[in-house]
Amino acid sequence: MIKIYCIKNSSNRTIDISNITKDGAKLQKAINEFAWVLEFNITRNEIFYNVEIGDIIILKLDDKEIFSGVVITGDITNLKYKAIDYAWYFAKNEEIYQFEDVEASIVVTKLIETFGGKLGNIEKTNTMVDKFYFGKTLGSIIKEIIDNIKKLENQDFRFYYKETKFHFERSKKNKYLRNQYTPLESLKAVLNDYEYNALNYIEEPKKTHSIEEMHNAIKVYKTSGKEYIQVSGARDKEKINKYGLMQKLVEFKDNDLNKGTISADNILLQESKIKETLNLEIPTLSEFICDGELLKLNYVNYEINGVYEVKSITYIFSNHKTIFKASLELERVE
Repeated sequence: MIKIYCIKNSSNRTIDISNITKDGAKLQKAINEFAWVLEFNITRNEIFYNVEIGDIIILKLDDKEIFSGVVITGDITNLKYKAIDYAWYFAKNEEIYQFEDVEASIVVTKLIETFGGKLGNIEKTNTMVDKFYFGKTLGSIIKEIIDNIKKLENQDFRFYYKETKFHFERSKKNKYLRNQYTPLESLKAVLNDYEYNALNYIEEPKKTHSIEEMHNAIKVYKTSGKEYIQVSGARDKEKINKYGLMQKLVEFKDNDLNKGTISADNILLQESKIKETLNLEIPTLSEFICDGELLKLNYVNYEINGVYEVKSITYIFSNHKTIFKASLELERVE
């Protein structure tokens, strides 16, 4: 069962607002964003109506916390509110930093400690940070680091807040491609004490294909002062002949990596592909999953068979019910 609580910032008391929260509370997150966002309305009542900016909202599923965040906007007239988890603060705090050839995970650890957050799973990288930052938000620095790791190592890293801690780790997609993670083939649904696979009861999915983000030729350069030296290159001749040339240049400095090299062939494997996207609705879900999760799907009627990464997810809750609705955007993992 879904329960929603409000912790008053002014008096440090906790109120169960489940009974006065209207149907349709929405919890959502996209993979390129750090924070979960919860939007909800409460009904007018004589017991409690003064949710305020700065109050803490906690959402639990069967007594397990799945969201904790601070109220940042409130429509006082219509009693409509938006709360966002604590990763949001990384986009609201600017600092001055200088890092000289510091490994990326150490930089992220320093930023979390500066914010006063608790460290969760922080995974090491091969990418170095050698840069001066002035007036940059902690979030923008972490996003730049994640972008650099993707460019230099062809690894997707995720930064997120979960269970009171901040985490920085390789994506489940990357782990799956290295045989280190098993995708989910079943999601739990419970109705009248009967448990079943919610993935067997979906709305008709929408599938799209796109080459908008494709690159079928890669050149990798090393920079030395103002000089650019090409160190590798790769081309997908079949895709070039079929779709036209779409070339990407990748540059790195000698101190960008503390070991290993950047391979144009490895980058081409990820870049030279047709993007397949699914939009899927699951109306009877009783299990909470996060963006970045992997699902192994097989729907013969819709010609869908493979492993897909959750790029964004929106939950819509009904009061006092075990099941809820989820809308997912998924991308096929090659």
